[in-house]
Amino acid sequence: MESAVEIVKCDVFPDGKEKFDYIFSNPPYIDTETHDILERSVWDKGNIVLRRIMKEADQYLKSGGKLFLSWANFADFVFFENEAVINKWRFKVIAKGGNDPKFNATIDTRMESRIYELWK
Repeated sequence: MESAVEIVKCDVFPDGKEKFDYIFSNPPYIDTETHDILERSVWDKGNIVLRRIMKEADQYLKSGGKLFLSWANFADFVFFENEAVINKWRFKVIAKGGNDPKFNATIDTRMESRIYELWK
């Protein structure tokens, strides 16, 4: 059996009314002002990109489709999970990763990144 994967590069969502089985996103985490395109890859004043994804993604998913998003604790998991609940997403954490303290001996806190699977 042959499988096909279609990858669509766009600014948050495509212009058309396409529907997908899966949407993957690594939105900017930090709620702060930006000054250039590089900063916009990690900073987003008001978390506009995440809020838009949470609000609109289901319009671009086929029935039974899933949304996969990454987030990190320096950007607040509680905020992320509350946005999911507000937008009626069910979710689970499917992967976790963090920094290795042996390489960051001077850092008291551990960074943790998560990948969330979301569905409606």
